[in-house]
Amino acid sequence: MKRAFGRPKVRAGLFVREDLKVADWQSSSIEQIQEEIGFIYVLVESGKRTRKETRKLCNCLYYMWNIKSVRRRKVLLNSELAKRAKIRRLDYTINGRGWAELDKRSVDRILIDKPEYIYHCAGILMEISTEMNDINILSNHHGDPRKYRGRPAGFYEMLDGSKVVGQIIQVLSNDLDAGKVLAFGESAVMPWSYRQTLNYAYKLSPFLLKKAVKNLRKGKYLSMIPCVGARRLPTNVQVLLLALKCTKSLAFRIYYGTFIEKRWRIAFVRANYACWSAQQLLEQIREVNAKVIEVVADKRYSMFADCFLMGTQIVAEGLSRISGLGELVIIDKDNGSAKKLDIKEYRLRRHLSYPYTLVCRDEVFIYPECGEYPSQLLLRRRANQKEFEAIKIMRGIGSGLIDPSVVKSDDKYYILGNLASEQNILRLWYASNIEFTDYKEHPDSPIVVGIHGGRNGGRILREGAKLYRLSQDLENGYGVGIHLFEIIKIDEETYEEKQVGAISMNGDLQGPHTVDYNGEAICWDYYRNEFSLLAGYRRLASRLLGVISPHLIQ
Repeated sequence: MKRAFGRPKVRAGLFVREDLKVADWQSSSIEQIQEEIGFIYVLVESGKRTRKETRKLCNCLYYMWNIKSVRRRKVLLNSELAKRAKIRRLDYTINGRGWAELDKRSVDRILIDKPEYIYHCAGILMEISTEMNDINILSNHHGDPRKYRGRPAGFYEMLDGSKVVGQIIQVLSNDLDAGKVLAFGESAVMPWSYRQTLNYAYKLSPFLLKKAVKNLRKGKYLSMIPCVGARRLPTNVQVLLLALKCTKSLAFRIYYGTFIEKRWRIAFVRANYACWSAQQLLEQIREVNAKVIEVVADKRYSMFADCFLMGTQIVAEGLSRISGLGELVIIDKDNGSAKKLDIKEYRLRRHLSYPYTLVCRDEVFIYPECGEYPSQLLLRRRANQKEFEAIKIMRGIGSGLIDPSVVKSDDKYYILGNLASEQNILRLWYASNIEFTDYKEHPDSPIVVGIHGGRNGGRILREGAKLYRLSQDLENGYGVGIHLFEIIKIDEETYEEKQVGAISMNGDLQGPHTVDYNGEAICWDYYRNEFSLLAGYRRLASRLLGVISPHLIQ
């Protein structure tokens, strides 16, 4: 049956246990597709098991760790969903290899319902009968199937020293964690804490489900060849080894936080590389270190970072020694002096950084990072004026953006950035004008879920008809390098990109973190780790003040 207007209502299904409880992260995932769910399939075990589940003594330390670090809080299904959807009982038995097999009546029930897809939240391995081959059963797997199939989530990544935990949404098959992949994301490993590593990974899962459903409807699958063999529960020796690694990482983290500071600086060099590729342009950051004009820090500010070119000037974040907040400053490239950006009749009492600049018809526009504000700000300086005026834009998105980058393509303006509440979830909006008065979120948004490309790192570069997006390298730490993505297609319906390069600095210099180029000059920021007895005090003070600048607290 069709609704009076619009497309036919989607009839999706949901697999759950008898108690109608799901993990907390699964509940957040279900919220993304709640309006589409027409059937709740309650899985009930019947008959005797042909294979008994046993817990071996060699895995006892893992089971103990599981209680504190791995086990997730269970929540009841949304009551409105339970009232609205049709609830079906499905009976299953456990077969010889420990997988659940639905009986014929249950299979026939699903075939009659004909759900477009079923989201599996029951937490058991499902044997897919031949009759159900055309039913798309979607399931999460927390692990990159090219390296880590099986269980437990995140454990072997940490044991192997991996810097990321991959995760997928797959169409279930009878080969463990080797189904067709619809969506992929990566989260950072916190080497000092298994629990924090898992918490971070599970936060990304709801965003992947929404992307997976979109790809399912497009018939778009990711090319990921699964590795041979699946991981099993870790032995007691492996648990002890991981516990030792976590302890060493925690000790180093405490030492670093107490005594090591990132000394941020901005670098600038005049150069015209108009005939060079975007990757060759970035390579110059390595090559011209000795020729760089280093900007000297003003005494009113403890550091400078997030630099962008504005005509013949540099505009950047300066961290105030008095307030502890980021302020937007204009830097003189010749003598290294800095002054606060003039903003007309507007009190900016919260943190500002990443002042992304655009020049249009003799007017200057700045889209700053303003995650502490309720909406995004646009700073505008009209022709022949000295002061900027602050305009609130995109009021309906819930907060200002983190590291927003803006580009015009054809007759549309696009803004890419992170919401303050979403770490490394890169969203995309578009509008017909530079003030984004008629903005809409792009149908492919979020375009990146995870740390690989999930946070912008500077100017969107043009190379002829091509566009390139810079993103921060968050896999190896904060501010240690830049990834280069070519934007294959960007319009109102489609966004596609692929990584084509990366750059990091040589020696003991870490960076770049943000890069800008205007055809005549390049500027970027970087840092050097230095010992300081006051490092811990400054980090603690910044947190107590509520400062969100990662340049200081990370």
